[in-house]
Amino acid sequence: MTANHLISQVAELQLLSLRLNSCKCSDDIVDILFEVKTVENPNIQGNEDTERLGGMPQFSVEIYEHVPFDKCDAVTIHDGKINFKVFTSGSVVAFK
Repeated sequence: MTANHLISQVAELQLLSLRLNSCKCSDDIVDILFEVKTVENPNIQGNEDTERLGGMPQFSVEIYEHVPFDKCDAVTIHDGKINFKVFTSGSVVAFK
């Protein structure tokens, strides 16, 4: 798999995540255990080699634990519904 093919797949997943705006939850959510998001740093050059996958140094991961509801960047929770705000590829949220 080439780096360009992988980037194309990531772009497709991002478009898919944009289509999912919310989902219902059957139980009360009492805590956001953690939030993980992938962040791109435009000041770092990516891998230019299209024949080999050598990583994506322009991306990093931010991890937050026990996120207050009003501080969560990825979702809002209202009336038993999880609404996705900024939930890009590589994002993860765990609820209790």
